[in-house]
Amino acid sequence: ETFQKYYIVATHRDIMSLYRGFSFELVTDDNGPTCESENILNKAMGLVRLQSGDVHQSNTDVKLMLKMKFLPYMVRTFLCRNGLSLLDKSADSFENYALGQLMRWGISQKTVDTWMPFLRAWAQYCQSLPSTTSSGVPLPALNSKCYLYHYNEFSDLFNNGHYREFLSTKHTFRGLVVIVGVERPKLTNLATFMSKQLACTKMVTNINNISQDDMLRSIQRSGGGLMCIAQITDGLRNLRALCKTFENAIYVVMVGCLVNEIESLLGKEKDVNQGEVRKIVGMSRGWRNCKCSIMLELPYNVVNLNKKLNSENCVLQVIDKLKTTSASLQSDDRPGLIVFFPAIPGSGKSSLCENLEVDLSSMSIDRKVLVREGDKIQGKYYQLIQKDTLDNPGSLLVVDKNVPPVSWQSIESICAKSRYIAAAVLPEGMSDTVIINGDHSYVFPFTLTYLAICMSRVLSRAPNSHNGKLDSASELACMIVVKFFCFYRKKATCKLEEGLQSIGPAPAKVIKVPFLKNDTKPIDLPINLQKVLSDAIILQTINDLNSKKIVSSSDDMKNTETRLRIELKNHEHFLRQVTADLEVSRQAFLTQLCDISSFLEFTDSLNSQDTLEDSSTGRHIKIFSLDVKMKAVHDILATVTKESDEFDQFMKSRIKDKCNHEDNKSSNRFIISTHCTFAHACNLPPTEMYKRFSHLLGVHLKITATAVLFCDTIAALEVSIPSETSRDPVQPIPPPINKFQHITIWCAKGVSPFESNQLPKMVERGEATKKCFNAPKSLQGILSFWYEPCEDDDDD
Repeated sequence: ETFQKYYIVATHRDIMSLYRGFSFELVTDDNGPTCESENILNKAMGLVRLQSGDVHQSNTDVKLMLKMKFLPYMVRTFLCRNGLSLLDKSADSFENYALGQLMRWGISQKTVDTWMPFLRAWAQYCQSLPSTTSSGVPLPALNSKCYLYHYNEFSDLFNNGHYREFLSTKHTFRGLVVIVGVERPKLTNLATFMSKQLACTKMVTNINNISQDDMLRSIQRSGGGLMCIAQITDGLRNLRALCKTFENAIYVVMVGCLVNEIESLLGKEKDVNQGEVRKIVGMSRGWRNCKCSIMLELPYNVVNLNKKLNSENCVLQVIDKLKTTSASLQSDDRPGLIVFFPAIPGSGKSSLCENLEVDLSSMSIDRKVLVREGDKIQGKYYQLIQKDTLDNPGSLLVVDKNVPPVSWQSIESICAKSRYIAAAVLPEGMSDTVIINGDHSYVFPFTLTYLAICMSRVLSRAPNSHNGKLDSASELACMIVVKFFCFYRKKATCKLEEGLQSIGPAPAKVIKVPFLKNDTKPIDLPINLQKVLSDAIILQTINDLNSKKIVSSSDDMKNTETRLRIELKNHEHFLRQVTADLEVSRQAFLTQLCDISSFLEFTDSLNSQDTLEDSSTGRHIKIFSLDVKMKAVHDILATVTKESDEFDQFMKSRIKDKCNHEDNKSSNRFIISTHCTFAHACNLPPTEMYKRFSHLLGVHLKITATAVLFCDTIAALEVSIPSETSRDPVQPIPPPINKFQHITIWCAKGVSPFESNQLPKMVERGEATKKCFNAPKSLQGILSFWYEPCEDDDDD
């Protein structure tokens, strides 16, 4: 109510808005920001680690509002409250949702590890709600409006030592314990005590609700054991089915199930006849005949011990036996790797995957390698892949199937459930293709040359030879390839790569494979072939965007297919000439797979999202670069403005952009932390980066600037890097991974600095300008590692 009153007043007055958190304003003087105040503002924004969209400016552009919310409030509201609907499905769904939200908020891993036990315990609380508080006050039904009553009660219980079993992040017990008795309710205290002693992460009260996925997770270190309370009359069908696959991971504890105990217990019940007693005795024999790892017995009197269980020898002996038996279960605790292809038919997936198991084993990869070709698998493909990842933890699994953006969610779900990291395979040298149809334009991340080669490969397949029935005998083979190409509509290259980075609990890796020869340019494609490819894309786009009213007839499709086949046949020799050699592509693919696999060896678990730490700082390496002072760069740009009127106009029209922070993608901005990147963690594993560059840390290096490349969206300074240091002793300098050695100087709204890598190709296509200097200009910088923000940088 108070917030609402304040909001009404605030809307009619020029006063600060109020939030559940804290906020403050940075106000410049009437003359606008000075250079000094601009730098102070930029540093302040950097210190609070603003994300895009966190900055709110008034209409007068003189006020900056920074809005922040305390993490406990966000956990309570956006996780515990908003996740209630997921708890109706399962605790696992809620846990995946909570973990994903914490990752998106940019929370440090230390803080994630602190909050996840709390959230797992909240899920457990919600699935077995008390009717009153610990002091006897009645509690209302749990819903989004009244959840705070339960949240406060749960918080008190958690802080007072309840739910301690959820505080363990390393689960030593693995498998399923089934506690069986005549009466389920009387087994609860015993099951709760044993669950805490074994640090089980989940308790269920119906044996028929346990799935194969539950069992697979229970035998992984990160999953933790399962505890189940069963009644003799529950039936054995589901348990017997589970025992066929998981016999060594299932342990049955019979409580009060000897014949004389059953007869004595049921004999006291007036409404139970002798026939019912004999039936239950017979069913107890069925439980004993179940093929599990071990069958243990406990007397019935232990169910009445309550708090004395920790001193009951027979119970403690059973717990020790369970721990010992569970310790024999072996599982690969390393994160697995799932490799997939955001590609189109004919891109060469199967050729890259051929004999992959043999090739990787010869390169000392000690992981199990699984290749799953989509065209050979019957049934629901991604469900089978999910089962593969759970059955084979720590493996390298290759999804030999085209995985367009609409299917990325399936890959993300698989990673979240089975501790796998994703790696996407993309063609090297990707470049945007823009197709114009009247007033509309559509962008695609692949070139027309790429599309033409993929079509040509599909047509080169012998008739009826392809498992997916896509070969030269297919009536509309080329148009099917076009249809896949159009799945990437509106996905520019930069957006495609950004989207891939967000797949899975840990950032996805990207493998770049040569597809075209190095000297091949997009403009090399013959005009006639360009025209028919564009027409085919427009035709498919019209069909895709007009699903309710089909505009194109089957004759249109067939005619376009015929035109495509004629032009592809005419230029078959040309397409073969510009295509990269298969062995070159395979070698690049295998090398990068090995690098990523080696990097994962240093990752203890996905929950820590480890990257290699620099032992001198304890922080995670992000990039290796040559850092150059911004003033030195802009001094060079000032001299260039005198040599080029076009560049002079470019700089003058962007003077106001100097006030914008370099990390605020919602505005045009100059790059303040000017540097030339040698390697990035997404392209070179930190282990290899450290090995390759650590000896050069702190070295001062002289370089030369030779040209400036610029367009409406981005600008960069082209530089030349020497091959060795100038000081004694002389040391070799590994070349930057990027072929275009440069320093990014300016980015337009929504454009990321790494997009400057495309400038040389944009110059070739006439989309950007390159101004070569009259004479090379000298610069000096320092070689250094950049690090991911450390845990202390995150506000808890």
